[in-house]
Amino acid sequence: MLVKTNGSKYWRLDYRFRGKRNTLALRVYPAVSFKETREKRRKARIHIENGRDPSEVCKEEKRALQVNNFEAIARQ
Repeated sequence: MLVKTNGSKYWRLDYRFRGKRNTLALRVYPAVSFKETREKRRKARIHIENGRDPSEVCKEEKRALQVNNFEAIARQ
């Protein structure tokens, strides 16, 4: 958990991928429960073990959602 000087709290995951340090933002506390955060951390670690950068996986998922949303709006 990252706590800023203004009191805001964020769930973060620091990890190394291909020798480079990265940070993955998991969400804002308390909007996301500790249980959900642990699940996201578990999934990120699985991606790292499989040779995929969790940040890139999140970006791909967001792009897919945007394409699906655009397609749904266009069809309406």
